Amino acid sequence: MSSRSLYIAFALGIPLTMTAKHILDVYRRISPVPLTRIASADSVPNSLIQSSAVREHVNPNNHVQVEDSRFIDVIIPPDRSAPADEAVLAQFIRGFFGGRVFAPERSLLRMLRRTLTYFPSIKVGTATLIIWSVDDLPPSHLLPPHTLLFGGFQIADISLDHHPSETGSHIDLIFGSGNGTFAGVHRFQVSHPSSATVIRIQYDHISCNPTVNTALKPDFLQVLHKIYAMWLFREGVGEIKRNLALK
Repeated sequence: MSSRSLYIAFALGIPLTMTAKHILDVYRRISPVPLTRIASADSVPNSLIQSSAVREHVNPNNHVQVEDSRFIDVIIPPDRSAPADEAVLAQFIRGFFGGRVFAPERSLLRMLRRTLTYFPSIKVGTATLIIWSVDDLPPSHLLPPHTLLFGGFQIADISLDHHPSETGSHIDLIFGSGNGTFAGVHRFQVSHPSSATVIRIQYDHISCNPTVNTALKPDFLQVLHKIYAMWLFREGVGEIKRNLALK
């Protein structure tokens, strides 16, 4: 084999090996959360539609929007006390934004090192904290409102219920631009719908074109989004199960 052929083989082999390793890492992280235990829908609760994150920031003009959600119920073992909702949400965020699934996007955002969210409804400079490192994602409490994660996701609202309930607790993160062609919100929610020993972990999403009342295109991007969102959700839940000993 010529030196040129060796160089080409070497140049191709490195990215292929890295890609294969990343896929394997992702599989290992999400496999403890099987798809068979997850329920999903192309809709979101009305509480999110009517939330300040949507009505004030993401979609104040009530434009056509994309909606999807997924949830899973996990069990608190008999020998364990129920973790605080805030701790569950904090662990989910660490898995979602700090895991292997999000790693390529996280690396790109860190390289850009720019603020990519802008909403006229939020005063410029209100981001009290900007997070660029996974190590700065706390394991047991939530970051304060207006915190910016990796330049692209801003905490818009936090609601914590300190007693187990069907309503539960949530955190809303907005992304995109209120003056652009794409904006959205992720809601991560923890509730106790049937029993104090059951924790429901839910991830809802809404996105839209905030300036023109038209559907987001192309359609295949929504398919890719749902696949990506499901992987992120599974890794977030996996982080909770590993660190809070839930089943």
